[in-house]
Amino acid sequence: MFSIQKLIGGDGKFYDLLEASAQEADNSVHHLVALLEKLQQNETPEHLEHFAHSRREDKRITQALTEQLSKTFVTPLEREDIQELAAALYKIPKTVEKIGERVLICPEDFSRTQFSKADGAARSGSGNGVGDGQTVA
Repeated sequence: MFSIQKLIGGDGKFYDLLEASAQEADNSVHHLVALLEKLQQNETPEHLEHFAHSRREDKRITQALTEQLSKTFVTPLEREDIQELAAALYKIPKTVEKIGERVLICPEDFSRTQFSKADGAARSGSGNGVGDGQTVA
């Protein structure tokens, strides 16, 4: 049967997909922290498959979100806002994967102190560090 609530986007699917995308972004950051800890302990990381999996899964979620946007007449948020948020969330695992690749290319140039402030800010959520105009040294 035809559902008006489904047509106008009242079932929360956009929020669920955005939350799933944010979870994948969080997973990719945790994989990066684990990689950095392995390198600090002079262990050799096996591969970057975790990063690629997070990015692929987030891309799948973003595509599902775009598909839902095209099927829904009225959305709980502006379409452009949903698309921008989905794109910003997708950039996180993509960027984290690139960072992981570059760190593995030349681990001897890697210094844990370069990421210590950003890591602390990310863990505490305090807003100190990257993104608020401060530089990470």
